[in-house]
Amino acid sequence: TLDSLSKKLDALLKEKPDYVIIQFGHNDMKRYDAKVYGEKLKGYVERVKKAGSKPIVFSSVTRRHFNENGKIQSVVFSERTLPEYALSAKAVAKETKAPFLDLNTISIEHHNKIGPEESATYNFKSNDKTHFSPKGAKKIAELIITELKTTIPELKPYLPK
Repeated sequence: TLDSLSKKLDALLKEKPDYVIIQFGHNDMKRYDAKVYGEKLKGYVERVKKAGSKPIVFSSVTRRHFNENGKIQSVVFSERTLPEYALSAKAVAKETKAPFLDLNTISIEHHNKIGPEESATYNFKSNDKTHFSPKGAKKIAELIITELKTTIPELKPYLPK
């Protein structure tokens, strides 16, 4: 829940990290709309800045649901789609001048490229199209590292080659 996330953020900020990556949205879209999500996200970004750390906003990765043409298709919950939350995250990052990684778009492009069969090897469990197997987690981490090197070049010396 957001309360537990909030407490974890408080504990993390006491450690005075240089950077804090903020990413949530999959479960939140089941609870409230993208506007409320954006307000909550903005609050976290502001807390990170106030604590003296640098926030980095990530949108959520896509859920791996494919249409009949073998392309990613947005899942709808209560008339809401994950791309709406990605756009909200992007707007918050722009408004707060925080770096932004659009993992939603990046992951959609990746899964459309590899297709449904290979994408299924990323499933944590056979029917889990949100969470990752070790193979899927490794690949998504590689995509994130590549993007971080471009988005925040000062991190490049600290990231794997």
